[in-house]
Amino acid sequence: MVLRRSRTDFWGSGPEWREAAGFTFHALDANAPEEEVQRHSHDEAHFVLVLSGGYMSSAVGAPLVSNTPVLIYNPPGTTHEDRFHGGRGRFVAISGGEGREAAAFCIRDPYAFRLAQTIAHELDEAPALTL
Repeated sequence: MVLRRSRTDFWGSGPEWREAAGFTFHALDANAPEEEVQRHSHDEAHFVLVLSGGYMSSAVGAPLVSNTPVLIYNPPGTTHEDRFHGGRGRFVAISGGEGREAAAFCIRDPYAFRLAQTIAHELDEAPALTL
């Protein structure tokens, strides 16, 4: 059986998530040993920007273990077991939006990657900001 996760339910800890224009934004530290991360899916689409740590993803085009920043897109309903090697890392998750079920993939577009990094920076710079 596949575990269903909500738009704000990630294996990570950090400040309270923020919401704007139908999207939620989280800046999180991985908090689960890799063997505890279960096969799961999310009802809504989400992006994961890996800021540090060895991220293991089944997304098309993703490295086996990424030790550099990487941006992953998971369409709604994507079943995966993506996790951090050793259970340690930092990431930003952005959930929401419309989409159709498809395979997850690693985003190589420099503009999208830079935009995700800018969002991550803004989340770190304004922790008390309420959107």
